[in-house]
Amino acid sequence: MLFKLSFRNITRSIKDYAIYFFTLVLGVTLFYVFNSVGSQAAVLELNNSRKLIVDLLAKILSGMSILVVFILGALIIYASRFLIKRRNKEFAIYLTLGMSKRKISRLLFFETLMIGVISLGVGLLLGIGVSQLISVLIAKLFEANMDKFTFVFSEKAFFDTILYFGLIYLIVIFFNTIIVGRLKIIELLQGSKKSEKAFLKNPLLRAIVFIVSASVLGYAYWWVNNDKVSLMDRVYNLLWPVIAGVVTTFLIFWSLSGLIMEIVTRSKKFYFKGLNSFVFRQISSKVNTAVVSMSLISLLLFLTISILSLCFSINESMKRELAYNTPVDAMTELTDYLAVYGSNSSVGYLSQMSKDQEKAALATSQAYMKKSLYQNLIDRNPDLAKDIKDHVELNVYADSKFTYGQILPSGVMTGTAEAFMSKTTVPMVRVSDYNKLAKLYHRDEIHLKDDQYQFLADFKTMAEILDKTLVGNTQIKYRNFTLNPVAKKHQEGFITSSGFKSNTGILVVPDNVITDQPIGTQAMLMNYNLSGTRTAEQIDDDLRKAFDLGGLSVNAVNSSEEDTQKAGSSAKQADRPSGVAINFYTKLLVKSGMVGMQAIATFVGFYLGTIFLISSAAILALKQLSESSDNIEKYAALRRLGASNKMLNRALFVQIAIFFIAPLLIGIIHSIFGIMFASSIIESFGSDGLLASIPMTVSMIVLIYGGYFLLTYISSKRIISEKQLRRD
Repeated sequence: MLFKLSFRNITRSIKDYAIYFFTLVLGVTLFYVFNSVGSQAAVLELNNSRKLIVDLLAKILSGMSILVVFILGALIIYASRFLIKRRNKEFAIYLTLGMSKRKISRLLFFETLMIGVISLGVGLLLGIGVSQLISVLIAKLFEANMDKFTFVFSEKAFFDTILYFGLIYLIVIFFNTIIVGRLKIIELLQGSKKSEKAFLKNPLLRAIVFIVSASVLGYAYWWVNNDKVSLMDRVYNLLWPVIAGVVTTFLIFWSLSGLIMEIVTRSKKFYFKGLNSFVFRQISSKVNTAVVSMSLISLLLFLTISILSLCFSINESMKRELAYNTPVDAMTELTDYLAVYGSNSSVGYLSQMSKDQEKAALATSQAYMKKSLYQNLIDRNPDLAKDIKDHVELNVYADSKFTYGQILPSGVMTGTAEAFMSKTTVPMVRVSDYNKLAKLYHRDEIHLKDDQYQFLADFKTMAEILDKTLVGNTQIKYRNFTLNPVAKKHQEGFITSSGFKSNTGILVVPDNVITDQPIGTQAMLMNYNLSGTRTAEQIDDDLRKAFDLGGLSVNAVNSSEEDTQKAGSSAKQADRPSGVAINFYTKLLVKSGMVGMQAIATFVGFYLGTIFLISSAAILALKQLSESSDNIEKYAALRRLGASNKMLNRALFVQIAIFFIAPLLIGIIHSIFGIMFASSIIESFGSDGLLASIPMTVSMIVLIYGGYFLLTYISSKRIISEKQLRRD
């Protein structure tokens, strides 16, 4: 009997469930699609490095899904509360007729079960279909062969979706039982007549709060995008603008809710036009809950717009920077950390050395650094000689007593940048060595007189600091040399690159400046001979074996003492002294790494951004539907007073539009300044692609947010319709 009644309630109120059902289906579809990435990629022909990246992506998305489950769970519980509130009078009748609360709970159980099963089924069917497109996207990102592509069904994603959403529905049933247990007939009958009370109505106080909040928020916007404050300082001190943004968002909504009402009521002509007085009174009557929810939704929309814009922006940026960062087929560099940092280094066993130990260790490491990398390579594998078409070797020298703090004018570095760079050793390279490299890279050469210097850099923040030095004609005094800048601007470039513009600066000097300085870095850059049967991937593998790269910590300076000891052990196995580390980059490896980051940024950003967007729109939609349900009698009274359906629908449209547009506008304003700050970080490592990301982000907002707005308006219009009133 209860099951039949539940089925009848759902079929009778199917339109009331439209947004709830739509949200459930979207959630299930997205959950399945993004958790099937690993299975979709398994059918593609990917090389080993790219398979590892896809596996990492699948694990990241799986971890993100836990957060998504919590978000969707909270959203579904919120939605179920609306559906119960929508049926206050119905439950009051059940209780009046003698139905027990236990039976009402069972009734809701059956309804939740049916809605859950149907939405799960529809969502999974859509997810299985949409997930096939993921294979196409992965194939495009990783340039994979799709000749053997087949239809893929992910059992893991399928059962994970059923498990997690099954748990969500059980939690919803549990909360519904608690809500039903607290039902009182008098509250059910009069709940729709209650309005929120607005506290602190004083318009002067609200005006003061608004001005102060807007000023603080404006200052926070200015500070995070102020070029006069170093980027590192802005990153390290980002917490206070974030807190200021959250607090001022709430205060702005609170103050505006009263100020707008004050302004509107003073404009008699506008206030009494049509149903404007009714619309703004309705908004005012819900001021407390509206302020909290709209502030939260505004922040969610800020996250949504920022995440979507930046994930697409990073994608475009990496595509453009790939050619710049891979001018040759392979790059190898040895770094002597003792020469670069001295015994004051943070590397564990280096910092524990006595002066005599440091001197002996440096002599050993420098003897190794003076050997030819190319000859060392050929000695290990003579066959590689025919695989290398051309190569350049050069040394970057390091005098640990020659730092940026000594050569840069006071004032060009401040705060964190000054603390970080002032004690950093200035790397130096002979101009003749660099010009050999420039020919190999097909870049502009540098021409210096005996008393001139130039900076080579591409990390934007540091490059700007170096330009200030060059513009000021700053002389560099080093040993017995006095050097003057050859130009007013640095030369963009690098010795070696891991895929990003990360060269903070190398001092290019006349050859005679370099005499007995220790070698900080030894680099070898090479192009492959691919005219035969050998592939670049095969040569990469042979080079890696020849250099004995297995297990060596590339980032020894930032490693723990245990990692550093492992690095030293690995170095000894490869006949390298402790403290000498090797970095090895190839065009294929850099490309795979950048493609992997593109994939992670795209998938994770799109996943989170879409979930946040759905959550924001669904919360707003359900809140407006709840208020439309509460206001049925008010709309009926307006109809009896002579208001036409056109006037009522317009009033409803304006009310819903204000609630949807207000948080979106604040979210967009937050996003503009947030994206400006984030793009300045992206630009430090290369160009950004924000312009290309805007159309995609706007399309997503229009499609999902606009779709929820239309569904809300249509459903609300049906709720207040004359036909609906007669049925109720």
